[in-house]
Amino acid sequence: MATSQTDNVVIRVAPPLPFPILKDGTADINQGDQVYMDTTNHVAKSLGASDDTNAATFAGVAAEGSFIQPYSAKVYSDQIPVFTKGVFRFKTTTGDTYHDGDTLYVGADAQTVTNTVGALTKKIGYVKLPPGVATIAGGAGITVEAQITPLWPVTSA
Repeated sequence: MATSQTDNVVIRVAPPLPFPILKDGTADINQGDQVYMDTTNHVAKSLGASDDTNAATFAGVAAEGSFIQPYSAKVYSDQIPVFTKGVFRFKTTTGDTYHDGDTLYVGADAQTVTNTVGALTKKIGYVKLPPGVATIAGGAGITVEAQITPLWPVTSA
């Protein structure tokens, strides 16, 4: 599932931090994508569908895309700003029912979440429903607000 440039910031807690990116077109990032730190290449990349392995180094949400395309060729920045704290709006997964405080995992793409554990173990955040809203039923065109919980940098004992 492809993502598009999306301003999904609900509450910005801190300014975004700069993250290096690939500039060869192999790992394009859209504004609003959930991104992880590729610890082999030391660059930020978008999470893929149910990407539990890479969610282990979930870094945050892209504040901007990795390129602009004023004409036919893409022009890349050296880095992108990534929000590491805050509340963001993500697409929901059909069949899921979201409650305040539910744990969230990466869904079908880098702008979708699920609260269905299944084989997923890396939490990327928690549901933060608006006052007066008890639940949200997931589906096409339905979004849910989430407080993100970055897992990068990874600390060792």
